[in-house]
Amino acid sequence: MRIRAVRNNRRRTGAAAMELALLLPTFVYMGAMGADYSRLFYSLAILNDSARTGAMYSATHAGATASAIQAVAQADAADLSPLPTVTSTTGTDASGNATVSVTVTWTFHTMTANPGISSSTVLSRTVVMLANPS
Repeated sequence: MRIRAVRNNRRRTGAAAMELALLLPTFVYMGAMGADYSRLFYSLAILNDSARTGAMYSATHAGATASAIQAVAQADAADLSPLPTVTSTTGTDASGNATVSVTVTWTFHTMTANPGISSSTVLSRTVVMLANPS
């Protein structure tokens, strides 16, 4: 003879819906935070490539003006809005070789408001490259 356990299903009615209602905002917030984190690293990659492109242009084009370097670097950062600020300087390294330094700066704004964390962060990337001697 088998004995079956009798469950009282009336007490559990709606428990899954209640758990979902409690946890869903947390999961949505974590997803938005993940998206912000991904956007941050995507923006840093664009800034890094933009600074490298500006430095390479300056290093390979003797007598390149600051406005030309800025135009090339900003063209490479077309995915960012507004366009980043580009500054360039020339100098020498420890061996006396001519160098060019390009700095790209942009302000990142988060999609979500995070308690205790600023909603905007200034991102900056600098690339130093040996200038073409010719």
